[in-house]
Amino acid sequence: MTLEIMMPDNFTRWAVPGAVSEIEVLSVKSGNSGPVILVWPGMGVDVRMYRFPVERFAGMGYSVVLYNPRSHGNAGGSPSRDGFASDIEAYLHESGMAAAPLTVIAHSAGCDGALRLSGTSLNIQKYFFISPILNPRESILFMCRENSINEFTVLLAARAENHTPVKEVLRDTRWLDYEYWNSSGFREALDNASREFLIGSFLEEYFVESFDASPLLSGRNRPCEIILPRHDSWFSTDLTREIAEHHGCPCTTIETAGDHFFTKAWGDVWDYIAGTM
Repeated sequence: MTLEIMMPDNFTRWAVPGAVSEIEVLSVKSGNSGPVILVWPGMGVDVRMYRFPVERFAGMGYSVVLYNPRSHGNAGGSPSRDGFASDIEAYLHESGMAAAPLTVIAHSAGCDGALRLSGTSLNIQKYFFISPILNPRESILFMCRENSINEFTVLLAARAENHTPVKEVLRDTRWLDYEYWNSSGFREALDNASREFLIGSFLEEYFVESFDASPLLSGRNRPCEIILPRHDSWFSTDLTREIAEHHGCPCTTIETAGDHFFTKAWGDVWDYIAGTM
C-alpha cells in the first residue's frame, strides 16, 4: 500500500465545473481502490476544527477527504443545500474515488447535506452523524427555550459586514413567520449586510421556509449511527434519540462531550469511530 500523505493544513480550493464558487478540500489517497472517509462540517464551521487524525485513518487503509463546502473555511460562495451535495459528488468523481466504499462523517446541519448525497452515483456504506440537526426550525425554537439562541446569533452576525441588522432581526422569533419575514424585506436587508455568505438567503431557506430531513433516514439503505454529547444546547438530545429510534439508527453518547461542538472531546469521537471500523 502506498500513501500519498498531505499535511492537515494543506487544503486546496477546487473549482466545481459549472458552479460559480469553489469548495475547499484536503484529500489523502491510500492506494487506488480502498475505502474512503468523507468528513463534512457543521453549517458555517471550518472542517479544520475537528482535528481529524488523517494519518491514523490513512494508516488503516482509508483514503480521507476533509470537505469545506461553499461558504465554509476558505471556500467561496454562499450556502446551497443542493450545491453542497452536488459539489462534493463532482469532486469524488473527478478524483476517481466515487466508486470506492464510502463512509460519511457529518456534524450538525452538515448531516442534512450528507443525506442529500446520491446513493446511486456513490458507493455509500455507512453514515456517522454527530449531533445532527435535520430540522433547523426546531433547532431555533429549542435554543429559544434553552436561552442559548445568542450562541447562534453571535456566530451568524460574525458573517456580516454590519452586525446590527442581524441581531435586530433575530432578537425574537417573529422572523420565522413567512408573511412577517417577507413583508419586512428581511432577506434583502440581511443579504445587503452580508459578506459573501448571504445571511438573508440562508435564513430564508433553512429556517423560514424550513424543512425536516429526518424522513430521509428511513429512505437510505445504508446504516447510520448517531453520536451525541451529554448535553446539547442547539437541539434536544431527547428528540434526536426519538428520531433515531423511529428510523432504526443506533445512538452513542460521548460522555466527555458537554456541548454541541464537542469541545475538547473530538479525540474521543475519533477513537470511537476508529474502533467501529
